Amino acid sequence: GVSQFLQDAVATSSGTYEYTQPRDGVVRYISWLRMKQQPLILMVGLSKESVLAPWKLRAQHRIAVAVAACAGMALLTLTLISYLRRLQRSRADLQDLERRYWSSMEHSTIGVAIASTEGRWQHVNAALVRMLGYSSEELLAFPYGSLAAPGYQDAAVAALHDLQSGRLPVLDRETCLVHQDGHPVWVTIHVSRLDDSPGRPGNLLFHLRDITERKKAQQAVLDLNNELERRVELRTAELSRVNQDLEAFSYSAAHDLRGPLDRLASFVEVLIREVGEPSAAVMRRVESVKRQVRHMTALIDDLLALAGSTRAALHVTTVDMAALVAEVREQLQADAEAQLRNVKWIVAPSMPKVRADRALMREALVNLLGNALKYTRGRDPAIIEVGFGAASADSTEIFFFIRDNGAGFDMAGVTDLFLPFRRLHSVSEFEGTGIGLAIVQRIIERNGGRIWAEAVPGAGATFSFSLPAAEAVAATGDSRGEPPVLAPA
Repeated sequence: GVSQFLQDAVATSSGTYEYTQPRDGVVRYISWLRMKQQPLILMVGLSKESVLAPWKLRAQHRIAVAVAACAGMALLTLTLISYLRRLQRSRADLQDLERRYWSSMEHSTIGVAIASTEGRWQHVNAALVRMLGYSSEELLAFPYGSLAAPGYQDAAVAALHDLQSGRLPVLDRETCLVHQDGHPVWVTIHVSRLDDSPGRPGNLLFHLRDITERKKAQQAVLDLNNELERRVELRTAELSRVNQDLEAFSYSAAHDLRGPLDRLASFVEVLIREVGEPSAAVMRRVESVKRQVRHMTALIDDLLALAGSTRAALHVTTVDMAALVAEVREQLQADAEAQLRNVKWIVAPSMPKVRADRALMREALVNLLGNALKYTRGRDPAIIEVGFGAASADSTEIFFFIRDNGAGFDMAGVTDLFLPFRRLHSVSEFEGTGIGLAIVQRIIERNGGRIWAEAVPGAGATFSFSLPAAEAVAATGDSRGEPPVLAPA
């Protein structure tokens, strides 16, 4: 480019050469003028476009910046207007919410109050005014701890201090306040903190519900229960004295009657010997007298046993029921063999042990198994079954049952079955005094169990009783806790 410029400058008297500087891309020019006998005059400069381009660019930048600034201002203005509108709506909503809050507080059916952490009421609603009988101005003048009844003030102040210090998140309890006229007002009180910010406790919000009527009703029920308990204790003591007197009379009467009966039996024997050879009619009358004496003797023995079943002290031990049943069965079997009776015994091969008085339980089994033998008279063979059951795998009770195929009874009279002197069969059918089952029931109940019976007339009876287990046993009964009931044989 330089060589071409020099050639043009020598060949012509004037001209302009333009070129672009590679380094910065700006268009430059060189002008020359050569007069005769004068040296070469060079002028170096920039092209018009190169000079105007930065100015134009700066002007465009200014315009763009101005447009952007205007747009930003417009957007900021719109945003500010929207924010102000939302702020206005929020303020209106807040004012409406505040009006609703104070309205709901004033019209609440429970007492609501706001108190400062220094111990002064700041606002109380109409329900609290009605509850305590003071005016709003009087309540606002009281420290809130002073409204508690004597004996409750210290506890109330201590609890509020714990709430203020943050040791309690909320306070929820029953307390007693004092009405303006002096009578107590029982309330459930719920207090929570209105913290300004975490760690800065604000006011306290109280909710108080009047439970005075409920407390009065509870106290009335408590007083009634105490009165009923007192009456029951008195009545129980009276009944206990009456029962003791009756038992003492029964024991004394039975004991005193044995002597005259024994002498009467002896006089009859002496009379027969003195008469010599009495006639058949006389002998029938003598035998009738003997039967009545034996019956009276059995009745006296049963009365003594009945009194003894409740008077005797309990000696509770672990009783092997299998051994006890075998012992009683052996005794009764000897009597059955003496009467030439065919008796089939079905006894469980093993029985769990129980906690009971062994002597009393032996007497109960003698009565139950003896009844089974008596009421199967006329059956050939007489079948007597003894078994047991349990309610669950870890049951604390064992159920035993004694089933026979004897005369049975009508279940309509089962409520009288265990009452003394109540019989479901006549003496002409089966002998007895009607006291045996009453003795059994008292023995079972004294040992912590119960007894019940099921029967079908002419098809046998099942007597079941429960006793405390000496240890947990596997369940063999049904889900009702009853022993398995088998069909009468």
